[in-house]
Amino acid sequence: MSSFTIKLNPSVKELRIWLLKISFGVLFVVFGIFGVFSDVLGATIFEDDFEAYDLGFLVGQGDWVWSFGDDKAEVQSEIKVEGQKAVKFPHYASTYGVKKIGSSVPIGSLGFSFLATSELEYSNYFVFNVRDSTLNKLLFGIYFNRGDTNKVELFAPGFTLLGYYEEDIWYPVDIEWDTDADKVRVKFNNGDWTSWKDPVNPGIPDETRLEHYKNDTNWADFYIDYIAETSFTPTCSLERCDLCEHWFDCEVVGCCWYYNPYFIDFNYCATCSPWEECSWEFCGACLNQETCEAAGCFWTGEYCSWIVSECGGELACQFCLTEETCEAEGCHWNLYSQTCWYEAPVLPYLSWLDYYDEHGGYDEPLSFINNLALTSDNTFADTTALLEGFTISFNTADALARGSALGNVIPKGRGYLKVFDGLFGHYPIGETFIFILIFMVAIGLFRIIRHLRQITKPL
Repeated sequence: MSSFTIKLNPSVKELRIWLLKISFGVLFVVFGIFGVFSDVLGATIFEDDFEAYDLGFLVGQGDWVWSFGDDKAEVQSEIKVEGQKAVKFPHYASTYGVKKIGSSVPIGSLGFSFLATSELEYSNYFVFNVRDSTLNKLLFGIYFNRGDTNKVELFAPGFTLLGYYEEDIWYPVDIEWDTDADKVRVKFNNGDWTSWKDPVNPGIPDETRLEHYKNDTNWADFYIDYIAETSFTPTCSLERCDLCEHWFDCEVVGCCWYYNPYFIDFNYCATCSPWEECSWEFCGACLNQETCEAAGCFWTGEYCSWIVSECGGELACQFCLTEETCEAEGCHWNLYSQTCWYEAPVLPYLSWLDYYDEHGGYDEPLSFINNLALTSDNTFADTTALLEGFTISFNTADALARGSALGNVIPKGRGYLKVFDGLFGHYPIGETFIFILIFMVAIGLFRIIRHLRQITKPL
């Protein structure tokens, strides 16, 4: 036991060190955030995600007004970076624009998302201008497709290349300015910031103008969404299944993971195909609560997911964090590990002592055997606690709510073990590994006990 303790201590010490690092990191981030946002919070001209608008023309909604040309900008719901709506600037044989005036911000930032869609070569282009409405002067602008080359450029003054875009892909754009220093800089597609540039004219930003410039033959439609202090970066979600890089994340948000066990690089996440059969492997294909729950999945209220992460009965017991909430759901609270289990582990007898009383082969079991059985009880308890701590330490945000080989008594281990499944598809290699390990330990213990019985059994 002493050697085992000595081996364990470095791990515990390392765990404590990491906990301290994480604690200091959290404090640093929290104070850092408050330190930065105390000056910058709300430091943008205005924010607009277009969600509160009616479908149709943009002008006349949310303080957007006509700037020049025809009234063509429209709120639509087919293409958006987040939420349900975005603004479309359709191709048209003339130039037109809209504008919105917000607050004057001497030092601040602004972000937005941009997309262009076209099946043809085109030469119309789009400009996102930032102005000072009081002085009626342009400060700087972002140009898209100037010169028919899919370029993205900062105009401040002169053109600075920011990068290139492809059709049908949303791109984030971020702008920062400091009128005290009379400087501006831009970041495109989460890349590097440009150096600080002089604006076209000195002034304080308070207005944006979104402008479409015509082409009479070939064309593209332009889209703008989520104007805010910083740009919106889409993440893995039901709307963006293509951004889910792992099986677990994909299934959680209601998408379907398509895998090839022989070519792992071809595994991908996508919106569930209409012909996909609703099942526990493709929960996202279940379109209503009845079919979702019948397949053994979990209905979130909006879509069918592979897991549930709120405290509840049965497989959701593992998400109950206190004894009170655990027992209120009819689950079993493990006092030793301070975790909630689906059900208490059940042995054929109350303890190993009772087992050897009946199966030890003696009319009067030797005290040595009883002590050995008692020691085994304690050893199993300590081992269980060690495994619990190990699995909890390696657990991700939520433990997996399903599992097969491990049963119901070690629920938190499933989430960590599914890391293996992310590498090897649906084959339960993680569960199999733990099962083999426990099986080998059990066989070894019983062989030792059997030999001890032979040694100590009276002739």
